Amino acid sequence: VWLSDQRACASMLVIDAATGETQQIPVERSSADSPFAVLFSSRNLWYSQFASRFYEFAPATLSFSFVGDTPSRCAMSMTEDASGTIWAALYPGSHLVSFSPETRELVNHGALNEETWPQYPRSLATDDQGWVYTGIGNTTCQVAGFNAATSEVRRYVAEENRVQGGGRVFVGTDGKVYGHAPGWGWHVLA
Repeated sequence: VWLSDQRACASMLVIDAATGETQQIPVERSSADSPFAVLFSSRNLWYSQFASRFYEFAPATLSFSFVGDTPSRCAMSMTEDASGTIWAALYPGSHLVSFSPETRELVNHGALNEETWPQYPRSLATDDQGWVYTGIGNTTCQVAGFNAATSEVRRYVAEENRVQGGGRVFVGTDGKVYGHAPGWGWHVLA
């Protein structure tokens, strides 16, 4: 559990569910901020990103096994792709970062959408074709895609269809990624 007060997040509380024992672990951070997204991975590792830092926490050793600097404040959404790569979409500039648990490489893929206002990339999904998608809001909605192999960026909602609200993406039971935005409707993304 991330512990925060009016000054922001400063530590993690680890609770042993079997015994009830707790341990508080301080977190190294560069500025006052708090997490908005966390992810428990298929490798039993825990991820978050805030205060312009990306964190990997190993429950087995009760330690941060990776901490790296990122270009933007905090992740609004995170996901793990089929290869185990961790993806995070960051507030306020819609930057996309990835972390490979195998190579220990943290990569900034740049901004997926350029605006003059803060953007909230609140959902993130990947498909089997190597695309990463995010739904962005709140001033004007957008759905964006990033091809991990080619670095191509696509913005799906045409300017004339963009209205106030947030875009959303999710993986359906058929394995396809679906996107939605107010004024644009539902679409299969590719």
